[in-house]
This record gives sequence, C-alpha cells and structure tokens, in this order.
Amino acid sequence: MGKDFTDACRIFFATDIESDGAAYYAIFGKHINGGFIALPREGISAEQTLNGNRAYNVGKLTEAGMSERTAADIVEYCANWIARNKPDTSNQLAALFESR
Repeated sequence: MGKDFTDACRIFFATDIESDGAAYYAIFGKHINGGFIALPREGISAEQTLNGNRAYNVGKLTEAGMSERTAADIVEYCANWIARNKPDTSNQLAALFESR
C-alpha cells in the first residue's frame, strides 16, 4: 500500500471572497508540496505559496484563467488570513503551515 499523505494536507478555510461586485467561493489550504486555492464555481484551481509571495500567487491564478484584479483581491484575502492566523513558530500548530 502507498504512503498516506493525509497528515500533510489541510483546508484552512472555505468562504466567499468578494471582488469587483461578485462573490467567489474559495477553498484555501495546503497539500504535500505547498499551498493551493480552488474556486470550484469558476473551475479554477492553482498552486499557492504560503510564504507571502503575492506576485507568484496572483500569477498562478491568472495562468488558470482569472482576471488579474480578481486574483489580486483573492490573494490579498488569503495573505491577510495567514497573517491573522499563522501561529508563532514555537507553537505546535506551526506545522500546519509548513510544507513537507
């Protein structure tokens, strides 16, 4: 049987994010190789960094077909969420934010 990677995967939040008068349902979390965001109603998913590289994250969403303005709004929301919720590195929950 293969290795179980479920302990390295987490969903941080699933919520509507408003941008330019529309609401985008976003699922944001991490997988074995880093972060991800999925916008199922738009049929878009993209790799995301969890280290604050907003240009990279916006680029990945625009490559997937999202407008740059909407991508920037969504990335900003995610970055703010991380800033508010990332535990101190001495905290045992810090592992949730680390890529393995």
